Amino acid sequence: MEAAALVTAVRRDGEDLIAAAEAAAAVDVPTCPGWDMPKLVRHVSGVHRWCAAIVASGDAVRRRDMATPGEGVAFAELASWYREGLDLVCSTLADADPAAPAWTFSSAGQQSVAWWQRRMAAETSVHRWDAQHAGGPAGAQPIAAGVAVEGIAEYFGDFLPRALEQAGVDLHGTLHLHATDDVEGGEWLVDFDTSPLSVSAGHAKADTAIRGPASDLMLWLWNRLAGGGSRLEVFGSPEPLAAWPRLVL
Repeated sequence: MEAAALVTAVRRDGEDLIAAAEAAAAVDVPTCPGWDMPKLVRHVSGVHRWCAAIVASGDAVRRRDMATPGEGVAFAELASWYREGLDLVCSTLADADPAAPAWTFSSAGQQSVAWWQRRMAAETSVHRWDAQHAGGPAGAQPIAAGVAVEGIAEYFGDFLPRALEQAGVDLHGTLHLHATDDVEGGEWLVDFDTSPLSVSAGHAKADTAIRGPASDLMLWLWNRLAGGGSRLEVFGSPEPLAAWPRLVL
């Protein structure tokens, strides 16, 4: 996706997130164990503001240094603070050159504004889904297919290697993900037996294949859909599905 489309997605999902949060401000967020709705809102806005500070300076910024409203603040005040942060991150990302250098925590070594534009689109979309799901699972809207494809590529490149190392999960063989949407770049092959981990784009035979909407594939990767999700088809070895819940970041 182009940078402008990613920023538009951040804005759209960010606004939908706070609307869902305001409609169910007192509920817990089951897809983020231990979190309630105010904590979800604090987290997302904290990340938005952290990203804006990094992109504006190009340098590393300590996330712990970002100011956050206290836990006792009224939700209306928290929502207003969130919206200020959403405006800040969207304007900062929209005004920045995607090719400009910026510190990131990319496992793949990408150090540019473009990385943050994609990261914020993926982060905001998943947590928007969390907020809507917490208010009632039927109200959780799918992640836009283009954003989901970007998020899946990001997960494989920047998060899966770290998750495998931290969790100590010993996966073997190959995994093929196939997005059934009419979207470009919706197939990936992961080879768990290579070091470093090999991820390639395109169609290929694998020990395990998972097919379904790009949104469901991304949500499954981030452990939002237990058991693979009702719209996902799984072929071959069930080993990755059994192991995936242990990949927590």
